[in-house]
Amino acid sequence: MKRLISLLAVLVLVLALGVVSASAQFSDSGQVRFVHAIPGVTAVDIYTDGQLTVSGLGYGTASNYITAPAGERQITVRPRGLTTVLWQQTVNVTPSPQTLIASTIDPLQFNAYADDFSPLELGQTRLKIIHAIAGGPT
Repeated sequence: MKRLISLLAVLVLVLALGVVSASAQFSDSGQVRFVHAIPGVTAVDIYTDGQLTVSGLGYGTASNYITAPAGERQITVRPRGLTTVLWQQTVNVTPSPQTLIASTIDPLQFNAYADDFSPLELGQTRLKIIHAIAGGPT
């Protein structure tokens, strides 16, 4: 069991370092991922500056990180496979990785949360918990 935990910690560290080195290569770009946490809303397609970025993001799921040019980006969200726009918003993509979470219909929008991929000492791990449900209990 101890060996498995150590192996998992090393794997997480290697993956985190890969994301950090990948983001360092794109100084005028950033890494973003999307999370769909709006109960009762079907899967969505996400467009960044008019280009399909994520297809069929279902409730309770997260996309992979995507690379986008740094600066203000126009995000458009549509029901999967349809042209109806659920919402549009401008998002500031930064060189630091971030997670964009949609969790409420009032208003329909993504809220940005910074991700920390700074190196950790061997044997340590990082866990981030986000209470993103608007109006939910503390």
